[in-house]
Amino acid sequence: MSQGIKWFDPELGTPIVSVSRTGITFNSAAVSMLSRAKHVQIGVRSESSVFVIQPTEDVQGSLPFVKNDPAVGFVRISNKDLVRFLSSNLPDIDLNSTCKYLARTDDGGFLVVDVNKPVRTRKRGRP
Repeated sequence: MSQGIKWFDPELGTPIVSVSRTGITFNSAAVSMLSRAKHVQIGVRSESSVFVIQPTEDVQGSLPFVKNDPAVGFVRISNKDLVRFLSSNLPDIDLNSTCKYLARTDDGGFLVVDVNKPVRTRKRGRP
Protein backbone atom coordinates (compact mmCIF):
# COMPACT_ATOMS: atom_id res chain seq x y z
CA MET A 1 0.00 0.00 0.00
CA SER A 2 2.83 2.45 0.78
CA GLN A 3 4.61 1.74 -2.49
CA GLY A 4 5.25 4.93 -4.46
CA ILE A 5 4.51 7.27 -1.54
CA LYS A 6 7.01 10.03 -0.80
CA TRP A 7 7.01 10.75 2.92
CA PHE A 8 7.52 14.21 4.39
CA ASP A 9 10.52 14.49 6.72
CA PRO A 10 9.82 17.24 9.30
CA GLU A 11 13.51 17.43 10.25
CA LEU A 12 14.51 18.36 6.68
CA GLY A 13 11.44 20.25 5.50
CA THR A 14 10.61 21.07 1.90
CA PRO A 15 13.45 21.06 -0.64
CA ILE A 16 14.03 24.61 -1.90
CA VAL A 17 16.57 26.06 -4.32
CA SER A 18 17.19 29.82 -4.37
CA VAL A 19 18.56 31.66 -7.39
CA SER A 20 20.23 35.08 -7.24
CA ARG A 21 22.50 37.11 -9.51
CA THR A 22 25.61 35.56 -7.99
CA GLY A 23 24.70 31.89 -7.60
CA ILE A 24 22.29 29.28 -6.35
CA THR A 25 21.63 27.95 -2.84
CA PHE A 26 20.24 24.56 -1.84
CA ASN A 27 18.55 24.14 1.54
CA SER A 28 19.31 21.08 3.67
CA ALA A 29 16.39 19.08 2.24
CA ALA A 30 17.61 19.66 -1.33
CA VAL A 31 21.17 18.72 -0.30
CA SER A 32 19.84 15.52 1.24
CA MET A 33 17.91 14.67 -1.93
CA LEU A 34 21.22 14.85 -3.80
CA SER A 35 22.74 12.41 -1.27
CA ARG A 36 25.24 15.06 -0.14
CA ALA A 37 27.14 14.59 -3.42
CA LYS A 38 30.64 16.04 -3.66
CA HIS A 39 30.04 17.22 -7.25
CA VAL A 40 26.97 18.00 -9.36
CA GLN A 41 26.15 18.68 -12.98
CA ILE A 42 23.52 21.28 -13.78
CA GLY A 43 21.52 21.36 -16.99
CA VAL A 44 18.31 22.82 -18.38
CA ARG A 45 15.18 21.56 -20.07
CA SER A 46 14.22 24.79 -21.82
CA GLU A 47 10.95 23.48 -23.25
CA SER A 48 9.58 22.78 -19.77
CA SER A 49 11.30 25.71 -18.00
CA VAL A 50 13.19 23.59 -15.49
CA PHE A 51 16.77 23.13 -14.53
CA VAL A 52 18.07 19.83 -13.25
CA ILE A 53 20.85 18.91 -10.89
CA GLN A 54 22.52 15.52 -11.02
CA PRO A 55 24.98 14.18 -8.45
CA THR A 56 28.12 12.87 -10.09
CA GLU A 57 31.46 11.30 -9.23
CA ASP A 58 33.02 12.75 -12.38
CA VAL A 59 34.91 15.93 -11.54
CA GLN A 60 35.25 17.03 -15.17
CA GLY A 61 32.29 19.13 -16.30
CA SER A 62 30.86 19.34 -12.79
CA LEU A 63 30.72 21.83 -9.95
CA PRO A 64 31.94 21.24 -6.39
CA PHE A 65 28.94 20.74 -4.14
CA VAL A 66 29.25 19.40 -0.60
CA LYS A 67 32.45 20.00 1.30
CA ASN A 68 33.56 17.90 4.25
CA ASP A 69 31.71 19.92 6.93
CA PRO A 70 28.44 18.09 7.66
CA ALA A 71 27.45 20.75 10.22
CA VAL A 72 26.53 23.17 7.42
CA GLY A 73 23.10 22.12 6.20
CA PHE A 74 22.83 24.27 3.08
CA VAL A 75 25.08 24.47 0.01
CA ARG A 76 25.80 27.60 -2.02
CA ILE A 77 27.33 27.56 -5.49
CA SER A 78 28.65 31.05 -6.19
CA ASN A 79 29.14 31.11 -9.93
CA LYS A 80 27.97 34.02 -12.10
CA ASP A 81 28.59 32.07 -15.32
CA LEU A 82 26.21 29.37 -14.07
CA VAL A 83 23.54 32.00 -13.41
CA ARG A 84 24.11 33.49 -16.88
CA PHE A 85 23.74 29.99 -18.37
CA LEU A 86 20.47 29.45 -16.50
CA SER A 87 19.04 32.87 -17.40
CA SER A 88 19.98 32.57 -21.08
CA ASN A 89 18.24 29.19 -21.33
CA LEU A 90 15.37 29.93 -18.94
CA PRO A 91 14.18 33.51 -19.53
CA ASP A 92 11.50 33.18 -16.81
CA ILE A 93 14.14 33.37 -14.08
CA ASP A 94 13.97 36.76 -12.36
CA LEU A 95 17.45 37.90 -11.36
CA ASN A 96 16.37 41.27 -9.95
CA SER A 97 16.07 39.67 -6.53
CA THR A 98 16.67 36.29 -4.95
CA CYS A 99 13.86 33.91 -5.84
CA LYS A 100 13.09 30.57 -4.18
CA TYR A 101 11.76 27.56 -6.07
CA LEU A 102 10.41 24.22 -4.89
CA ALA A 103 12.52 21.25 -5.90
CA ARG A 104 11.59 17.61 -6.47
CA THR A 105 13.28 14.46 -7.66
CA ASP A 106 12.34 12.70 -10.85
CA ASP A 107 12.61 9.01 -11.75
CA GLY A 108 16.16 9.48 -13.06
CA GLY A 109 17.45 10.72 -9.70
CA PHE A 110 17.70 14.33 -10.84
CA LEU A 111 16.71 17.21 -8.59
CA VAL A 112 14.26 19.23 -10.71
CA VAL A 113 13.61 22.96 -10.20
CA ASP A 114 10.62 24.48 -12.03
CA VAL A 115 11.20 28.22 -12.54
CA ASN A 116 7.53 28.74 -13.40
CA LYS A 117 6.60 27.93 -9.80
CA PRO A 118 8.40 30.29 -7.43
CA VAL A 119 7.72 30.04 -3.71
CA ARG A 120 5.57 32.97 -2.73
CA THR A 121 6.69 34.63 0.48
CA ARG A 122 5.06 37.42 2.44
CA LYS A 123 7.02 40.61 2.89
CA ARG A 124 7.94 41.22 6.50
CA GLY A 125 6.02 44.00 8.19
CA ARG A 126 3.04 43.69 5.87
CA PRO A 127 -0.20 41.98 6.93
